[in-house]
Amino acid sequence: MCFQLLDCLFLIILVLCQFYLSLFIQIHSNLITIMGLFQGLMGNASEVSIDDIIEEFAPMFIEDEEVEKAFKVIRDMFIFTNKRLLLIDKQGLTGSKTEYLSIPYKNIRLFSTESAGFLDEDAELKIWVAGLSTPIEKSFGSNSSIQEVYQILSKYVL
Repeated sequence: MCFQLLDCLFLIILVLCQFYLSLFIQIHSNLITIMGLFQGLMGNASEVSIDDIIEEFAPMFIEDEEVEKAFKVIRDMFIFTNKRLLLIDKQGLTGSKTEYLSIPYKNIRLFSTESAGFLDEDAELKIWVAGLSTPIEKSFGSNSSIQEVYQILSKYVL
């Protein structure tokens, strides 16, 4: 009788553990989804497929221009090619008005990155351009590859 009671208790504990584990997994996956949405709303950059960029912006590229990397921040984008940095700023509520800023690498005077910290989950990119008094600033999520961006800028600016 004692062993049967222990078996029943063990079975109940096992079922409860499985229930709480599945509940934890569901909450965790929902939290990841919410955090991804929150990071997008906060202006964190995410990488965009090069094929998508070429398809959407083909008329903007010149002969022998190749897309190296592209990132999207909410509705805005910045595209690194082998010839320039192209910033695309969608304006207004509908995003129907768009500004295209083309920055030749020779006009970039200084650039810096700031890595994500313990409480600050954003990595920052700052680019100083000749003729502009303030740097262009973009935020990347903590899982982003900001070092790749730094390497691309180093490759073409230095």
